[in-house]
Amino acid sequence: MNNLVVTTSSSLENWEITRYLGVVTSHVVAGTNIFSDAFASFSDIFGGRSKSYQKQIASINNQALELLKEKAKRKGGNAIVALKIDHDEISGGGKSMFMVTVSGTAVKANLPENGNGLNAENDDKEIDAKQMSELIKVHKAVTKMNHKKQEGKGIYFRDDEWKLILKYKELDVIPLLFYRFFQKIPDHMEGEWKNKFIEFFGMLDTDLANKYLYNEILKTESNTLENIILYAINKLSLVDFDRVEALIRNDNFNKKKLGIQLLACDKLSYQSSDIQKIQKLMNLIDKEFSKQAEIVEVSKTFSSKTKKMWECGCGTQNDMSVKYCNNCGRNKYGFESGEYNPEQIDSLLDQKIEVLSNYFNN
Repeated sequence: MNNLVVTTSSSLENWEITRYLGVVTSHVVAGTNIFSDAFASFSDIFGGRSKSYQKQIASINNQALELLKEKAKRKGGNAIVALKIDHDEISGGGKSMFMVTVSGTAVKANLPENGNGLNAENDDKEIDAKQMSELIKVHKAVTKMNHKKQEGKGIYFRDDEWKLILKYKELDVIPLLFYRFFQKIPDHMEGEWKNKFIEFFGMLDTDLANKYLYNEILKTESNTLENIILYAINKLSLVDFDRVEALIRNDNFNKKKLGIQLLACDKLSYQSSDIQKIQKLMNLIDKEFSKQAEIVEVSKTFSSKTKKMWECGCGTQNDMSVKYCNNCGRNKYGFESGEYNPEQIDSLLDQKIEVLSNYFNN
């Protein structure tokens, strides 16, 4: 986060503005169904979506504000005055787009000698008796489940414990959530834990949630855990192009494939800088995903003639008309039926670039 002072007024109380560095503006666009046409041709392997509209607005506002702070910082400023936030919703042709525009004046300002200025930090934090009691309850619950984890047993949280874990955003619960999906979950409990997983990561700051989710999906060997993280990233619109790039560059082919699956998901909002990132990913996909199958000439039975077949990485030879290997179920790129493949994702990303380019250039 950028720790610049921001105010809607034209001055900074108790601060001395030494230089006005000019107006800074940032735009963030979110498509409530901006890419629905692009997704229509693909089967949805992740299930439905539902998000809090107000939470989306708050998140988009924060992203736009962070971009604005970064621009002010590059100008040499340490504060922004006359902050203004505008919201525009544009609909047409079956598409709906929501844009946040944030503007202000970047300034260089001196903090007064007594240190009492706008947004000054208060080091004298305190908690009351009720908070102390609740935090102790959270600590006991997490500690108890950590012991069960060490013993290889199943874990659970009572409803009252879980509410407090959410209230205080207890990060120590994250390894326990990952552990729960590393294990086999009984069918009747899967929905409950899925909801807990989404609920917890959905209330975290986007950067923090991405840090934990992408780090775990990069190192885990559990297909169940990979699937729930994919589900969460899709459900919460947490695609991070830089982190997806790291997955696609991974030496492990299965991790590369996860990167492809993630690109079928969405971001909560898009900026003009994403156009270049998407183009970079498309070039990387072309480089990293070549056909793994070989075309071979096979002699026909009772004939001197030959016919072409494609030989899968597993060694099975298949007719050219067969899309997926008769033995392992993978196609020529090494992807199974139901998985997004590089050709599909390349088409989807191309459509996103076209939409974003048209939008930001108008």
